[in-house]
Amino acid sequence: VREAHREQERKKVEEVEKYKKMKTIHPRLLSYYVGKLGLTIFNEYQFNPRYAKLGFGQYFADPGFGHLGWAIGGGFGYSLATGKKVVVTVGDGSFIFGVPEAFYYAVATYGGDVLVVIYDNGGWLASAEAVDEVFPEGLAKAKGEYPGADFRRYNIGETVKSFGGYYKLIESPEEIEESLKEGLKHKLSVVQVIVDKTR
Repeated sequence: VREAHREQERKKVEEVEKYKKMKTIHPRLLSYYVGKLGLTIFNEYQFNPRYAKLGFGQYFADPGFGHLGWAIGGGFGYSLATGKKVVVTVGDGSFIFGVPEAFYYAVATYGGDVLVVIYDNGGWLASAEAVDEVFPEGLAKAKGEYPGADFRRYNIGETVKSFGGYYKLIESPEEIEESLKEGLKHKLSVVQVIVDKTR
C-alpha cells in the first residue's frame, strides 16, 4: 500500500510539472497551488482535493442537496466564527449564484478573512457535460457551443474593489502562486483565474 501511495504521489508531481509548462491554466494546477496555502477550503466547484494535502476539518465540499452559491456564505460564516483565514473555491457560475456583492458587504461590515478563488472556465461546464452525455451525437457537442451554458468573459470579481478588497485576474501558470500569496495579505480578496474548460 505504501508503495502504491508513493507511486501515486510521484505521478501527481509529474503531472503538476507538465501543467506548469503549459501556456494555459489547467484546473488541477490551480488546485495544487490552492492546496499549498494550507488553509481551510470551502469548495463549491472545481477545486480537486487530490492535489492538496488536507488535514481533518480542513475541507468542506458540496452538501447533498440543491446548493449553488453556498460556498461563499459558508466560508464567510466559518471565518467569522473561528477567526481564521478561509479559501473559497468556486466556478464562475457558482460565484454569480453566491451573490458576491452581498458577501463583500458582509465581510466589510462584520469582519471575516476570506480569499475567493474563481475557476473561470467561461460557463457552466457541468451543464455542458450533461448535454454531451444525454445527446452524444448532438449539434451542441459537434459545434462545441452550449447556448445558456457558455458565458462571455467578464472580470466578474472586480467589483470587490468597491468594498476595499483585492482583485486580480490571471491567465498564465506563472502568475498563480504570487497572486494567491498577494491575496492572502488582504481580509477580502478575489483572484479570478482563467482555466481550461476541463476537469
